[in-house]
Amino acid sequence: MAYQRSWNRLQNSPHWKPLEAFSKDPLKLEHPFGTRVTSAAREDIRQICRHFGVNFRCIGDGSQKKIVALKLDAIRERKRAEELALEAPRPAAGFYRGALNVLPEEEHIKVHALFVQFYGGDRAWSLGEAYAPEHLAETAEEAERARKCMRKDSQ
Repeated sequence: MAYQRSWNRLQNSPHWKPLEAFSKDPLKLEHPFGTRVTSAAREDIRQICRHFGVNFRCIGDGSQKKIVALKLDAIRERKRAEELALEAPRPAAGFYRGALNVLPEEEHIKVHALFVQFYGGDRAWSLGEAYAPEHLAETAEEAERARKCMRKDSQ
């Protein structure tokens, strides 16, 4: 088991900037590292991935071992949205496909996630905590309380 790397060591790693750019890029869903990455560098990559909320997968054995950074939530949500669109009524599927056609490619991850969460009823993890069902329920309750207060004040 490897030890916890210091924050400074992770930021000075040559893998920090590529992983930071990958985590912010909405178009890339995976970032491969070659087989020349050592076991120490793979551990740095693992810890940097955890920091940025990105998944990783090690593939291969021995000297042929390599690591790939992945956005698994986005990959799963895209696949689930495509499955839902095939099963959905034509108007709902048409709306989903129309949104994909109209919006720029950078927004497609969010479109997939919103369709999965609000049409399919599944949790879309790539949307973050602001779209968590518990948070949305609390926000709706707060909005309802604010409307009631405004009604009382206007009377």
